[in-house]
Amino acid sequence: MSTADFPALDHSAIAGTRDALHAYARVLGDWLKSCRARRKHWWHASLRPSLNGLTTGVVHAGIDFELELSLREGLLHGRTSTGAQLSEPLRGQSACELALSMERFLLANGIDSQLVPETDGRGDGARSHPGYSAEQAHTIARAFNWVATAM
Repeated sequence: MSTADFPALDHSAIAGTRDALHAYARVLGDWLKSCRARRKHWWHASLRPSLNGLTTGVVHAGIDFELELSLREGLLHGRTSTGAQLSEPLRGQSACELALSMERFLLANGIDSQLVPETDGRGDGARSHPGYSAEQAHTIARAFNWVATAM
């Protein structure tokens, strides 16, 4: 039996990008939690690896939609079953700004307004992430084999 070691990542060098990705992933997770039935644990509302980064997978909520943090492209992608698409650059903006883009996109394409996630008072949602680097995000994703190494 062989084991694979996690790759070495310089904590101080990727801190800004890590914090931004964490905040962005929490926003996608909020949409999953608001659109899926409550269960004892929230394992059914976790993000999944995709070929480009992290995704919600298909969410069935009146309209079917998918949200993806494409770490390969440095974009938030939104897609609906009706063919509508969103591509928002990840540039270190606050989680609130990204959440507002998702909310506008999904409301304009038929999501029930009652499914819009409520803010939970985390306090850091309005903070921008000037240390975010799309190149570092891609490096992190490659290190954990979330995205293919060839570009």
